[in-house]
Amino acid sequence: MQEHQESGLECVDPVVGERILDLSAPALDSAERTLLEAHADVCAACRLTLDLHQELRSRARSESGTTGGRRPGSRPGATGWAAVAALAAGLALAAILPPRPVGPRIDGRGDDTPQVLRPVEGEVVSAGDVAVRWTPVPGADRYRVRATDPEGATTWTGTTVATDIRLPAEASSHETRILVTAEPQDIIPPGVMSVSYRTGGAWDVLRHRLLHSGALPQALGLGGVLLGLAAILRRRD
Repeated sequence: MQEHQESGLECVDPVVGERILDLSAPALDSAERTLLEAHADVCAACRLTLDLHQELRSRARSESGTTGGRRPGSRPGATGWAAVAALAAGLALAAILPPRPVGPRIDGRGDDTPQVLRPVEGEVVSAGDVAVRWTPVPGADRYRVRATDPEGATTWTGTTVATDIRLPAEASSHETRILVTAEPQDIIPPGVMSVSYRTGGAWDVLRHRLLHSGALPQALGLGGVLLGLAAILRRRD
């Protein structure tokens, strides 16, 4: 499966970009304001965020009567609030639902075939917080879980009678493969339940989830962006 192309609306410096809305604070330090304004000059994602924030604040003031009340029959805040709702729903679903698998898949894997449920193939997860979950295997007394590095060397092993296990931080290298075997060992063929994942920071995890979220979160997110642009253009007209 090919990776998605990176979006042109990706922040050029997320560490600075996460503070971009501080520009709306009147008491912002002058050096910080200069830094954020310079960032906004080169970052399309943050300019859009600022425009959406300004649009929503303006619509909220208008609807509350602080800027003169609204015309009969008009709905000045509908598009802006719809954009926020769509974006929020898309982000929430991307955070809650598993991302789509990335990389090789095992052909013929059906609903009744034992498989690892989380992480999904190619997922980026936070280091030190890796929970492995799989489907139950009828007749299994317990499960053995083995973690290996990219060279195939074992980094950790564990056993459990449940269908999930939490790995310690030292079990994961940057790229890790998990193999789950059922005991007795003749219940399923070796290698049936396996998955590869990568570890990364919070931004890496978020970026992967956004890029590889399902069709519904991506559609909601795109709809929110388009509605936000429509609200901005309508206001400028």
